[in-house]
Amino acid sequence: MNSEDALKFVTSLVEQRKIRRISSAARATKAVIFQTLSGRHFAVEINDAKSRGYARKTKIVCERSPNGKDLDWDEVSQQLSIPLTERQFASSAYKRNGAGLEPGRQMSAHVESIDVLGKFLEWYGAMGSKQLADERFSKTMIEAAMDAYDRFRESGAHQDVFGGFGDPRDYWVRSSRERDDPVYPSKPLVGYLLETAKLNGGWSQKTSAAARLHNAGFIIVDQDNKPVPAPVKYAHLISTDERIGLCALNYFIEPAREQNKSEVTIRAGDLATAMGLQDEISLICQVLGSEEFQQLAHVPPPTYSETNPDSSTLFTYTLASQAEVTTVTTQTTVPTRSATNLILYGPPGTGKTYRTAWEAVRLCLGEQAAAGLQGNEKRDALMAEYRRLESEGRIEFVTFHQSMSYEEFVEGLRPSTGEAAGEGPEQGDVGIGFRLTPHDGVFKRVSERARLADAADDSSARDHVLIIDEINRANISKVFGELITLLEPDKRLGAANEIRLVLPYSKASFAVPPNLHIIGTMNTADRSIALLDTALRRRFTFCELMPNPLVLPTDVGGINLRQLLTTMNERIEYLFDREHQIGHAYFTGCATRADVEEVMRHKVIPLLAEYFYEDWSKVAAVLGETNQGAPRFLEARRLAVPAGMAEDDFSGERLSWRVKDQFDFSEFEG
Repeated sequence: MNSEDALKFVTSLVEQRKIRRISSAARATKAVIFQTLSGRHFAVEINDAKSRGYARKTKIVCERSPNGKDLDWDEVSQQLSIPLTERQFASSAYKRNGAGLEPGRQMSAHVESIDVLGKFLEWYGAMGSKQLADERFSKTMIEAAMDAYDRFRESGAHQDVFGGFGDPRDYWVRSSRERDDPVYPSKPLVGYLLETAKLNGGWSQKTSAAARLHNAGFIIVDQDNKPVPAPVKYAHLISTDERIGLCALNYFIEPAREQNKSEVTIRAGDLATAMGLQDEISLICQVLGSEEFQQLAHVPPPTYSETNPDSSTLFTYTLASQAEVTTVTTQTTVPTRSATNLILYGPPGTGKTYRTAWEAVRLCLGEQAAAGLQGNEKRDALMAEYRRLESEGRIEFVTFHQSMSYEEFVEGLRPSTGEAAGEGPEQGDVGIGFRLTPHDGVFKRVSERARLADAADDSSARDHVLIIDEINRANISKVFGELITLLEPDKRLGAANEIRLVLPYSKASFAVPPNLHIIGTMNTADRSIALLDTALRRRFTFCELMPNPLVLPTDVGGINLRQLLTTMNERIEYLFDREHQIGHAYFTGCATRADVEEVMRHKVIPLLAEYFYEDWSKVAAVLGETNQGAPRFLEARRLAVPAGMAEDDFSGERLSWRVKDQFDFSEFEG
């Protein structure tokens, strides 16, 4: 992507009033400056005419700390694989007054695709705060990972995940619950939650294992359960006062709630000892008595002994039960949980179907219930719970296709006869014997069920989920119509910026309830995420699911499936792109060598042929056919020049390809 491509994309955002152009459109310059709706400036640097034809990346120069606000540059660099540089550029193009792009204030990103540029600008304009939460690192999920590690210790369960980390070495984390051994290695736990073994175990990045658990309010310790002080040099680590509040919540308040206690007392010295902060007694007392901590823990102001601040100071909090916690808030009325708009995307076979079912159950039943349904051994229990919720009408499933329309998804008109009740007002006579009446689509039906559950204040059946499979196959603007705006959490029923619309056919007033969550899936091999409607992308969170070789065994009839999948995907990414890799789910059911051969013959090889448009030389390259030694999966036969044709008429040799009857997996054995 050169600068011309980038400018076309950004200009389209200007036309949609998503951002503003600051530089004069007529002025030739080294860079064009824009401003997000949140007031943050950035510049698209222009490639010179000589390099424009071959440039693969465009430099986006941003404000490093807009309005003094620290942005989490490390996180976005990791998530989007964007190289960043703090090198300062002195061009006069960046010295426009008020733009905040002067030398000394710059952070530059080198972006190579429209897809990544769109995600980056969305993050930069609205989501750059360090305060973003990751639900995977809630207290419930971390403790569930510890439970899984216990099972690994006892019976070898989850060997495919935990076994890849080897012996713990540097950093451990302390559980917030009473356990026989409360100390756990930090890196395997984070790897379990992220479903990857490729991560740093220390503090240096926000995505490092110790840093993630530290920022989630857990205490990092050594192997002997002694607190390890966090390095002060890393800005991505939470402040000491934030950490005190989270640790007090995780290790004192929540355990007391789990035991249904009516109150809990925290001794300042006990918290200091637990965290290794014996020199911060004054700060600990300040945090435990603050309004911020009361809001965080959902507790009223505490009673405390008069010796304040002192290590012996006691803070006693009255607790609500677990079911009542959501009502102990500030005076403003807010939903108990923000609506979720989520799209899971990735190549075929990466577990999107399973993850969709788990996310739907989690949204309906809560994290604690869903945490007990993770892992392949719980798959049947998960699907049984999913089908139960589906039969109760709390989960609705629909698949989008090219012919999907607003009338099918929201509401439309259908012919009816007689005086059928409940069909709505008559829309117009079109002939003797029938009339057109409004008919509710799947979105309107599930919205109405969610609204009634919310109005009835039935907490046991409050949350509803709509799953949209293959969401990228339909024309999103056509299917959602004017309702795309109503999906935003702050514009839903009862929210501060509630919006109601009059539907075109039934003339009924309509708003999306706050307890309706939407999960979409999309196969990136079918259609690039960059082609999605910008309005949809802005209103959804995107979660990428890529192939995970670690879930595959290393010996199936002598074949190392991890090595097989990793090698093929590295070759596919080199020859094509990362969106057309092969997912691990193709091989998860393989128990014998014959199973692997069948998957390769009937699924993988045909898929590769489709990917490369029947260019069998590239299929052969992915499979490791080197023309040296015996063929492994494919046989090639040189075609002779037919009679009447001159060999010089066609450049290069012509080959006829054939899939072998017996495969040779020697490259992936041993």
